[in-house]
Amino acid sequence: MEGSASAIDLGLSLRTLADANRRESLKIIYLAEQPMLSTAEPVELPQQSTSRQLGALRKTGLFINTPEGPQQVFAVNTEGFAVLRSYLDGVWPEQFADLKPLTESGSGKPWQGQAAN
Repeated sequence: MEGSASAIDLGLSLRTLADANRRESLKIIYLAEQPMLSTAEPVELPQQSTSRQLGALRKTGLFINTPEGPQQVFAVNTEGFAVLRSYLDGVWPEQFADLKPLTESGSGKPWQGQAAN
């Protein structure tokens, strides 16, 4: 299977998913395996742009593609997403815990005291 969990690059994955078109493609592919052409229309991109977007997603290790006749069919690499999810689960709770006192204080000014640029 192409794109194993050991090949996941977290930094690349996060940067790649920062693009709105790629996130939209993610939604489409996450629901079911899709040929490349099936993902182009919903995100309103030309075939060539869609191909580049999906190629970028595949490089992250979060997606796999397999040839089916003349088309490439894209699917989610669940092992890759498990690695990404594990990372996010390990980072975010700490950050949210740091924000909890600020949100519960009712001050409404969590960034008070920081100079604006």
